[in-house]
Amino acid sequence: MTAPSAPYFRHHIFFCLNKRENGEACCADHNARAAFDRCKQQVKARGLSGPGQSA
Repeated sequence: MTAPSAPYFRHHIFFCLNKRENGEACCADHNARAAFDRCKQQVKARGLSGPGQSA
């Protein structure tokens, strides 16, 4: 029996980027995309992306 492999990522961060077309409140109306893009940029800048890393 082989040992289980390490997960591809150590951590996950989830962002709701939902956009409702019917006018109801949604995450997209509250800068969710900007928050997602900023977080992704910061993770890469800190060298935390890629196999076995945070994101």
